Order: sequence, then structure tokens, then C-alpha cells
Amino acid sequence: MSLLERIAKWFGKLFMREELMAGIMASMDFQMMARVINQNASQIADMVGSLDTSVLAEVINKNPDLIGELISNLDPKALSQAMNKNQRLIIGMLDEMDPNIIPRISNVMMAKIRKASSRPRPRVVVEDQTV
Repeated sequence: MSLLERIAKWFGKLFMREELMAGIMASMDFQMMARVINQNASQIADMVGSLDTSVLAEVINKNPDLIGELISNLDPKALSQAMNKNQRLIIGMLDEMDPNIIPRISNVMMAKIRKASSRPRPRVVVEDQTV
């Protein structure tokens, strides 16, 4: 077992305390966390495989807006790499998640996309009237 795998297992055991994870998630800067994940995608993908699906699902169930904020800041390539490497974890986590959480996370992500891509409406003048 590599050093990285040992560290991941240790972190997995340490952070799989529901109260600890919920508290950490509620106070995190997700833009900073997303930058760290994006810059260390391969190592994060390895670490995620050691995490407990039921605790991850509980954290997501209790913090859907925060998870949506994190996901919307992740590099799609980094996120895909982690998901592809940990398919069983993702499936197990989805099995234990509240089915209403996915739409809430999607709504947060879509609101962020709309805000980032919104442009002021052009003003149209029709016969000396501004529309």
C-alpha cells in the first residue's frame, strides 16, 4: 500500500464522523476547495475511494446548496476523473442519498451558470420610445 493510500485511509476514518463532516462542510470556502481539488485531481480521486458512502450521502443530504456550490466550481475534467475512478463509491452514495437532493444541487449549479452568463438586455429604440 502506497503512502498516499495510507493517508487516504487515515483521512477516511478521521473524517467519517457525521458531526465533524457536517461542521466542516458548513464553514468551507468552496471556491478555494475547488481550486485545491482541480490542482490535485488524481490524488483526490485516489483518496475519495477510501471514503464511506453512507457518511458522504448524509453530508450531501444535509448540505445540498453547499455541494452544488462546490460542484459548480470544479473543473469538469477533474470531477470526471474522480467519478470514473470511483464508480462503485458514486453508485453506493447515490443509493443512500435523499432523491430530492439531486434536483436541489442542480438548481444551485444552474443559478450560478445563469448568473455567470447573463448579459444586460440591449435597449431598443422604437419611434423615440425606449423599450
